[in-house]
Amino acid sequence: MVIAHLPAGYLLTKHLQNRFHTTSLLWAGLLGSILPDFDILYFYLVDAQQVSHRSYITHWPLFWLGVAYLVLPFVRIWGSRAAFTACVFLFANIGLHMLLDSVMAPVYWLQPYSEESFQLLKLKYTHAYSFWLWNYMAHPAFLMEIAICIAALLARFTQSVKYLHFREKKA
Repeated sequence: MVIAHLPAGYLLTKHLQNRFHTTSLLWAGLLGSILPDFDILYFYLVDAQQVSHRSYITHWPLFWLGVAYLVLPFVRIWGSRAAFTACVFLFANIGLHMLLDSVMAPVYWLQPYSEESFQLLKLKYTHAYSFWLWNYMAHPAFLMEIAICIAALLARFTQSVKYLHFREKKA
C-alpha cells in the first residue's frame, strides 16, 4: 500500500464513529492508519534502505497488539471515555494498516517469534522504470488502492451532501 492507508483509515473510522455513536476522534483513526509508516523516515534517513521497512518493529503486528494490551486496560480504568474510544480507533486502524500491507507485501505477523512473512498476493512487477513507484503504479494491484481512495471520496461526498441537506431543512 502506498496511497490508500489514509483513505482506508477514514472509512474504518467513519464506521467506528457510527458504532460508538460519536462524531469526533477522526484524528485518532487517521493517525493510526499511517502510524506504522512513520518508520519510513528511519528507512530513508538512517538505514539507507538496507532492509524493507516492514521488517522494523513498527510493522510487527504483535508489537502493536502488545502495546494495545498494555494501553487499553489502563485507559479504560483511569482515562475518560473519549480517551478510550480514541485508543480503540487508533489501534483498529493500525491493525487495518497491517492487513492492507499484507495484501501485496510481506508482513512479519509472528515477529519476533518467527522470521516467516505472510503475503496474500505474490506480485510480479515489471521493472520497466528505474523508479519503483512507477513500476508499482503500472501494476494492476494498484487498482485496489484507487478503489479504496474512490470509496473514501464517495463516503466523504455523501456525508457532505447529507450535511448540506440537513442545514437546508433546518433553515
